[in-house]
Amino acid sequence: MQLVVTSEIRFCRKPDGSIWGLAGPYNFWARYLDVFDRVRVVARVLDQAEADPSAQRADGSGVEVYGIPYYVGPTEYILRLCALWRSLGKAMAQSDAVIFRIGLQLAPLMARKLWRTGHPYGVEVVGDPNGVFARGVIRHPLRPLMRWWFVREQRALCARACAASYVTERTLQRLYPTGGLEVAISDVLLPNVMEWAIPSAMNLRLREHSRRREVHEADTITVASIGSMDQLYKGFDVLIKAIALCQRDGLPLRLTLVGDGRYRSRLEELASRCGVAALVTFTGHVGSSEDVRRVLGSADLFVLASRTEGLPRVLLEAMALGLPCLGSEVGGIPELLPTECLVPRDDHITLAATLHALATNPAEQERLGKANIVTAARFCEDAIGPRRLEFYKAVRQATEKWNAQHAHP
Repeated sequence: MQLVVTSEIRFCRKPDGSIWGLAGPYNFWARYLDVFDRVRVVARVLDQAEADPSAQRADGSGVEVYGIPYYVGPTEYILRLCALWRSLGKAMAQSDAVIFRIGLQLAPLMARKLWRTGHPYGVEVVGDPNGVFARGVIRHPLRPLMRWWFVREQRALCARACAASYVTERTLQRLYPTGGLEVAISDVLLPNVMEWAIPSAMNLRLREHSRRREVHEADTITVASIGSMDQLYKGFDVLIKAIALCQRDGLPLRLTLVGDGRYRSRLEELASRCGVAALVTFTGHVGSSEDVRRVLGSADLFVLASRTEGLPRVLLEAMALGLPCLGSEVGGIPELLPTECLVPRDDHITLAATLHALATNPAEQERLGKANIVTAARFCEDAIGPRRLEFYKAVRQATEKWNAQHAHP
């Protein structure tokens, strides 16, 4: 049986036909092959001569990326709506299984084709549009209307699904309940944490810290944060303001921001206005997981001051490395971090105070780092693999049953 999966990821197609993207590599989609025979990923694909140097190949054995009309933003989406409707209709056969990785545009549009026939589908709930369109996250004149509309659509998608997986353990389930099977499955691809985090990652941190001591940075505390700069979701502006407050108090902090996007120049200007441009390093996009671990390995603390989240992959990766972490009280972050490591969103004053307290308490850093490894172990492949298979099998069985009832002689 073929599985059709919708994705909001934007890919590029090179002249040789291969598909590449900054997210969604082949091994991510290949997980579905544990239950399904073939996987067709329905997503936006743009033809380009060369892929981004940090991109990873998405297609491969058993995995096809089906390109639909390319668009960026709500205006282009509306202009291409008719073409998208026709393309989505061609993307699947009647007998295919369907899983929506719930996004803001493709999943609701394609679901309407299935609702007319009662064709079953599964949903993977990876985010909350109520947070995505909250004040201060997206600047658009229609933001309140879009917030109401997409929350309504996501609730309808989940309510009618035969099975739903959530990246959180409680938060998204409460907001977007389903009438079918409900499972909590992180989409983070962590190997067995207890096997790799302590011997390899912790040794990596020790090597990086030893290197820093050699260049006379022993007294400097390095804070890291990672995320896209296409929107202000990740609260980098809040973190920069908090670093500025700590610097005025004499705390020797340096900040490493990993990521890129249209707001990068604005964030660089903010760092200059706050007087901390020399303390903030913008690395740009880092593609491979090894590079991400290297950045995390050279840090003392990790901060995720997000305005909206599902269950953040990068936070779990930092926790698995034994880093003490701070995060905002949004999405699934409170499910990962203890209360003393949480701060209100958009509150740079409280973040600065919490950061100062943790940065000046080495014993607390060590305690939290060890606790974070234990928490991250709940999200290793050995722990979540059986739940993922249960979800996939539920979607396949519901589709087989529907196909038997609607088989043509």
